[in-house]
Amino acid sequence: EKTIVTNETIMANSQNQQQRWSPITCITPTELSPSGLILLDSNDGEVETLVRTNVELRYNGSGPLPLQKQQQQSSRPRPKGPWTPIDIHLSIHITTHRIVFLYEQSPSQSIAGSIPHPQIHTLTPTGGPTLLSPRSSHKIHLSTLAYGDLLIVFRGGDASSYSQSAKDRDDVFAAIQKARKRKAWQDGERAKMKEQLRPSRGVVGRKVGVDAIETRNVMRHEENASLAEEAFGGGGGGGGNSYISSSGIGGSIAKKMGGSSVIMGSKMGGKNT
Repeated sequence: EKTIVTNETIMANSQNQQQRWSPITCITPTELSPSGLILLDSNDGEVETLVRTNVELRYNGSGPLPLQKQQQQSSRPRPKGPWTPIDIHLSIHITTHRIVFLYEQSPSQSIAGSIPHPQIHTLTPTGGPTLLSPRSSHKIHLSTLAYGDLLIVFRGGDASSYSQSAKDRDDVFAAIQKARKRKAWQDGERAKMKEQLRPSRGVVGRKVGVDAIETRNVMRHEENASLAEEAFGGGGGGGGNSYISSSGIGGSIAKKMGGSSVIMGSKMGGKNT
């Protein structure tokens, strides 16, 4: 079921952000549903991979965190409250595209901000109890391109055990690293570029009607066969696997395996053995 975001909910969340000046309101604004859930960009294939609670977000620089250009240029006024360099009682949501911090008071008063993965310069696990600092929390230090240095703090003590906060820190760190390595936010653009580079697109563009459809199908069949040959190390060598396709309706695919060939005929082309 598709979530409908009402103007009232957007206005309530926006007004709540205007009254608060802290790290979560200075990073990228994040849209929420009427029930206070994070709206993922499903059109770009964004997926949530991990959620942890009892998290703090701290600005590790001097002075207040400056407003971003997109906030300065918008019609939204500057936050009214005094600068607070720390946000507490947050949940952290790792998606394939970004890190989202969510402060939940009620659906209409929730605040969310995010850090896109491409904005992360470095991240380092740090903190934890020591002999000199037995109550030190586990943390992740983020050096970002747009927001400066930030600390994600996983609280131990009363809310959860230090061993659990250490596990939460390690799980979040691993999830962020995996997402940055995967770079899923580039998948949509890569798919578009790959489609644009297909030779069949250029040829079909010069034809119309049934001729265009038949030509496209033939060329795509040959392109896919070529990709399959490359993927399986083909090239005509003695022991390699190669796939040979024919563009005719009664064509067949020959699979060469270690010197022997197996011919698989199409449904309309009769049975070949």
